[in-house]
Amino acid sequence: MEKLDLDSRKFTVREIRFLLGVTQEEFAPIVGLSKMQLWARENGETEWSMREISLVSEVTGVPINRIAI
Repeated sequence: MEKLDLDSRKFTVREIRFLLGVTQEEFAPIVGLSKMQLWARENGETEWSMREISLVSEVTGVPINRIAI
C-alpha cells in the first residue's frame, strides 16, 4: 500500500472538517452557510464559491491551494 503524501495532498472541506473534529452544524455558520448548504457543497450537489473556499482557508489555516473543490 502506498503511503499518503500529506505534505502536498489536497483535502476536501469534509476531510478538513473531520480532521478538526467539527460537525456540519458547528462549521456551517463559521463559513456563512446553513447546515443544508454545507451538506450540499460537501456532497457535490452545489459548487463552492471562491469566497467560501477563501473563508474555509482563513478559518482553518489550510492554504487555498491545498483545498480540493
